[in-house]
Amino acid sequence: PGRHEREAELGVLSSGRPELDALLAGGITTGTITMFSGPTGAGKTTMGLQFAMAAADQGHRSVLYSFEENTRTLLDRAESVGIPATKMIDQGSLVVEELGSDRLSIDEFTSRVRREVEENDTGVVMVDGTTGFEHSLRGLNGDPTDALVRVGQYLRNMGVTGLITNEVHQITGTFQATDRQISHLADSIVILRHVEYRGELRKVIGILKKRTSDIEPRLRELEITGD
Repeated sequence: PGRHEREAELGVLSSGRPELDALLAGGITTGTITMFSGPTGAGKTTMGLQFAMAAADQGHRSVLYSFEENTRTLLDRAESVGIPATKMIDQGSLVVEELGSDRLSIDEFTSRVRREVEENDTGVVMVDGTTGFEHSLRGLNGDPTDALVRVGQYLRNMGVTGLITNEVHQITGTFQATDRQISHLADSIVILRHVEYRGELRKVIGILKKRTSDIEPRLRELEITGD
């Protein structure tokens, strides 16, 4: 990543939801890496797609590399919560690539990322699933986290906004940001959790860190609805 760099001013990518933007002190800082971390079903991918939709509204192209979910399922789920992912794909503002096990080497993957950034002027790159990333790419010698760190550094150097979803395997109970000690690669960490409340599982959201600004230091209930 050290061989690739270009000038880019930091800006703010709004989520399109005033309450979420308030939690993030206005939104995500462009040209930085944001991690959505939480257990299965907490809303990590949906949250990333929400920002991709907001980026499309601002004229930016996004690419989502899906390492753990079928594309058809992902698109259906997006449409069910008011994110017009299929329309975005047709308009060219969103690209979804489903990457199954052993389909690409790490060098082939990073080459694809470079083409998106340098040839297609992609503004948002989303890696959906750190576990799938580690298991799907060939040639990850040593600690696979190192490869993800290099991808993140490249995106920062090029002024591209990176979104990463990370699954923690504890559904409720004691809090932990990640299972793999990879929180250091993120400039911002959004935590999504399930909590047990009056016999129900509720979703909550909070901001663990944001290097570029202050944050609202409290948890809020998260509702993912049809709109």
